[in-house]
This record gives sequence, structure tokens and C-alpha cells, in this order.
Amino acid sequence: MIKTLKIRNFRSIAKADLKFGKLNIIIGKNQVGKTNLFKAVKLLFDKERTSFKKEDFFNQDTHNSILIEAIVDNSVYKVYSNGYNIVREITASIETSEDIKSNLNIKADIILKKGPENFVHPRKIRDIVDNLTDIAYNTSSQIFVITYSPYFLDFFKERTEEVITVRKVKGETVFSKLKE
Repeated sequence: MIKTLKIRNFRSIAKADLKFGKLNIIIGKNQVGKTNLFKAVKLLFDKERTSFKKEDFFNQDTHNSILIEAIVDNSVYKVYSNGYNIVREITASIETSEDIKSNLNIKADIILKKGPENFVHPRKIRDIVDNLTDIAYNTSSQIFVITYSPYFLDFFKERTEEVITVRKVKGETVFSKLKE
């Protein structure tokens, strides 16, 4: 499970420090940077990708290094830029060091889902939320959902700690917990 995520100078995200639970609803308007959060998470575990592109750097400024760092279970996963090259570091905890260093796998599933409510009647969103909640809290999976649907929020009035809002402020993506 991803407990925390630190992002610096990645795409539209100049600086972000996030904490996550088992179910994480990321909501915001179009073009505010929600997908860039997913791209950062994917980059942590994408062993095939070896370099950054100019558009990966905040404001395309390649002089500022990219940093993506997460605490996953009891280990620290770090990806950062050295020029355009991707450098990866994993600092494993004592109890998981051999497993992680040998195959670089995470122990639990991380599910990234974009727009699960798309093309669904608003009355059926309850079923989607119930299914996602069931998976998150009754399996080892951690779920991240990106949405721009205000209907989704109706089901989290009593669970605001699971909702992260995203907006753009002066060209930068800004994240905040709904209850803040």
C-alpha cells in the first residue's frame, strides 16, 4: 500500500505531499492535473521506462530535478531525474529487503481507475462506489479513482478523508483533502 507520496517538478505538479488510505477518490475539473498523479504513481513501478521527456518537467524546465518518492508498505521507492535519465532507488525495510531487492515487486495490488462512472446512469454510481469500497476494505488492494463527477462525492459525505480535491492555482496542480 502506498502510504505517502512526494512529487516535485513533475508535469503540472511543482510540489505535492500526499497521504493515502485504502480507497482514494481524486476529484477535480478537466485539465487540472489528476492524471499526472496517476502518471507519477505508474512511473514508480515502471522498470521499462529509462528516461524523462521535456514535458515531464514542471513548466518544461529541465534545470529543476524531478522527484517522485513513496513509502510503500515499509519501503521507500524513489524515482528522480539525472538530466533526462531516470534514476531509481529502493530502500527496503529489514523484513522485506530481500523480496523487494530481488524482484522489485510490491506486496499488495494497487488499482488505478480513471472515470469508473463514465457512461453509467447516475443511479448506478452507488453500485460502483459499493464495489470499490468492498474491494478496498476486504482485500489487500489499494484503490485510486480519478473522477470529475460531482455525483461521486454524494457517496462520500461521511467519508471525506477518502477524497482528495485537485485544482490549478497559477498554473500549478494543487491537492488537498476534502475535509481541509
